[in-house]
This record gives sequence, C-alpha cells and structure tokens, in this order.
Amino acid sequence: MELNGISYSWPRKPLAVVCIDGGDPEYLETGLRDTIIPNIARFMKEGFYQVAQGSMPSFTCPNNMSIVTGTEPEIHGISGNFYIDPESGEPVVMTGPELLRSCSIMSEFSREGA
Repeated sequence: MELNGISYSWPRKPLAVVCIDGGDPEYLETGLRDTIIPNIARFMKEGFYQVAQGSMPSFTCPNNMSIVTGTEPEIHGISGNFYIDPESGEPVVMTGPELLRSCSIMSEFSREGA
C-alpha cells in the first residue's frame, strides 16, 4: 500500500503502536536499569523499540499525527496542540479529523481491507 509517497508492507499480524510522550529517553533508560518498569521492559524485548526523532514543532498533536500519517506537519496540517478560534477567542484542541489534511496509515489499511 502506498500513502503520501511512502510504500508500506501489508502487516503479517496485528500491530499496536505505543507512544511514550513528553520525556527524555533517559527517563526510560533509568526505569529499565532500576527494573521498575518490568512490563515495558518485556514489551521492548519481545516487540519493537525505537527512540524516534520528533518533528517540529515539538508538541504532542503534531508528532502523533506525523506518526500516524508518515508525514510532516506541513503536509498533515496539525501544527500545534491548539489554536485560538478568532470568532470566539476560545482555544480549540487540534485533534479533530476536519483539521487533518492527510489520510492516516491505519485508515488506508482499513480501506484496503485490513
């Protein structure tokens, strides 16, 4: 399957993505070294583990959307965690699907029958 110019292999088995957000990898390394996170240690040992390079801006919403779309914020359209609505003056969290300008990897696999 191809999405946003990237080819993805069809998964051989179900997949779950877990993001640990908002911390330096050293926190995780300390927890592993001190054996205080045994379930995460097992997950890392038996699954896949990678420290990712975040996209800019370094906020949760843009980075999560970069993970699920495989693109940068300039393509998927989520540029921050929130914006101020010019009419109401209220903050709007940037999680609504109407703000996303790119399909997600999961939605495309689902459309293909996964």
